[in-house]
Amino acid sequence: PSYWKKEQWLEKIKEREWLVLEKDGIGCGVCKSVGTLGPLKSQGLKLSREWTECKVSCFGDTDEKKRQSMRKKIFDHKSSIAHKRSLEICAAAKKEQFEKAIANQESAYKENTCRVFRTVYTLAKLNRPFSDLPVVLDLQKANGLDSDHSCADITCHIAKSMRRKLVESVISNDLKIGFMIDESTTASKKAALVICMKVVFTNSDEASSMFFDLVQLADTTASTIHDTFLQALYDNGFTQEFLLRNFVSFATNGASNMLGRKSGVATLLLGMFPNVIVWHCSNHRLELAVADVVEEVSETYKMKSFFDKLYSLYSASPKKQAELQECASALCIWLNAIGRILGTRWVSSSARSVRAVWQNNAALVQHFENASTDTSRDSKQRATYKGLKNRLTDTSFVLNMGLLFDALVELKELSLELQKRSTTLMHAHKLVEQKCLVFESMSQNPGEHFLISQQAVRDAAFKGVALHKGRMTAINRTKFFSCLLMKMEERIFNKLTYQELLKHMEVLDKSKWPCNPDICFGDKSIRHLCAFFNISQVQRVVSGFRGYLSDTSDEDNKVPERLKQLLDVLKTLIISTAECERSFSALNDILTNIRNSLSLETASKLIFIKTVGPPLELFKPESYVRSWLGKGRHHADFNTCRSRQTDKKKSNHPAGMKSVWELL
Repeated sequence: PSYWKKEQWLEKIKEREWLVLEKDGIGCGVCKSVGTLGPLKSQGLKLSREWTECKVSCFGDTDEKKRQSMRKKIFDHKSSIAHKRSLEICAAAKKEQFEKAIANQESAYKENTCRVFRTVYTLAKLNRPFSDLPVVLDLQKANGLDSDHSCADITCHIAKSMRRKLVESVISNDLKIGFMIDESTTASKKAALVICMKVVFTNSDEASSMFFDLVQLADTTASTIHDTFLQALYDNGFTQEFLLRNFVSFATNGASNMLGRKSGVATLLLGMFPNVIVWHCSNHRLELAVADVVEEVSETYKMKSFFDKLYSLYSASPKKQAELQECASALCIWLNAIGRILGTRWVSSSARSVRAVWQNNAALVQHFENASTDTSRDSKQRATYKGLKNRLTDTSFVLNMGLLFDALVELKELSLELQKRSTTLMHAHKLVEQKCLVFESMSQNPGEHFLISQQAVRDAAFKGVALHKGRMTAINRTKFFSCLLMKMEERIFNKLTYQELLKHMEVLDKSKWPCNPDICFGDKSIRHLCAFFNISQVQRVVSGFRGYLSDTSDEDNKVPERLKQLLDVLKTLIISTAECERSFSALNDILTNIRNSLSLETASKLIFIKTVGPPLELFKPESYVRSWLGKGRHHADFNTCRSRQTDKKKSNHPAGMKSVWELL
């Protein structure tokens, strides 16, 4: 609240976790979740409407008087009988006593219900529509099982239960977490925010990067995204007090509404969680560096324009693709797809496009030659193909293509490494440093494909095709790689806000240790990291590092248990939002043009099962069936409800086929 200092308010909600703050005022999260006292209600006792609707306000003409009046109201509410009974109801609800009792009564029907749950889970994993369930159940009925259930209800129940288990495990083990977000538009033209989470679970040595939730956005302003993101976390069980202690990493793309210095989402989050490490996705930074090089080196832009022309020429014309395929088949060439380069897509796609033109060069030249002399085409088309052929057989074009091929192969390798879920901040920093050294070397020493291009120019032939000296200008190799090196350093190194943090992390790298390190070497850095990440048992971690430092065994990967907590936190730091891109790919597989009526809430649950849920052979439906039956839902053998109607008279079966089917 405006009349409360930030430190005082954070201390207040730390002592009283049930306090919630909304636009209208302060409220009680426990009373709000309970709603009514039910059987615990007595005469004259009820929940305060102001506390349940978060409309508790203060009075006074100064901030001190306002705080004093609010302290009095908070104290009175905490001591009230209604609040205490609400706490009792929440405690009993966590034990799920009622649900367990009902589930035990329905245990006789559990086996068939588990079969239905496995069927529904399989449909969700395979991205099958909900309407497939009746057909599959007809198959099960033919095999001796008769049931009829709502596929959507069961899918949502399984996904919701899985997500709840995930959050409960994170909270109960007090694990450090990181979140990455990205916004996009679905096939149904809705603005959506995808939220992914990264965490190291207690039974694992590797960080788990996974989809968490998908929510709809009213608009794409920074404040709306910030509020929607936090509300999604609160709705899924995270509390502000837990996030203050354990939310350590946040990553997103470089859009102004995400990373704006004055009012971006990251800036708003830092106002609430000051120790969060905000990270601009390393893959996006790499793309920005490449885009800067295209603007700086004009000859590179001319190559980009040529590939754009090839892509537009063949992507929308099956006839032209067939003609090119014929030329490739005649020359025994396996045709590769040609796409755009150095655009908005990540560099790995640019490398594939350059490789395609490199390998299909002879087929492209042959096709351009045939099309330029084809009298069935008009003069404008023949001139276009002739110009493309002249460009492709230009010696400078071949040199430029070899140069770009060498650069993009290196950039592709770096991009794919940064996209890996297991890549840590320290490892990513090493990869970028190493690649900068590679580009520095390539500015003086030509790469593999550039050497082949130089030899082709000397021989005046490339892939069996004669070359000529045209009007195209060759890219200056030294200038190109020097510019690429400079832009990468500007975009990646100079943009690092946490240079000091990286310096402290280096003490965990054995290659950076002195020959005979002192027993207290690195103590200061370890204490700094523990304080930064809010790790309470500092001395225990320091002792673990000293044991790691003095360990002379050959087991390089052996890490003391006391040091594992700090290493797990460092693994939680996010350096790429590739997981968000994977989640959007899963969303596109689910929300297709013929299935775009699904709500984003249902799509979120389907994505969760698809990307996070275990494979079918590891899926154990018993706990989900137990909670389903505990909520009073019907079991698979329940037959007193309205059954699925099938009108045999309005069958879609072809007329006259019944006798054929009887014969078969």
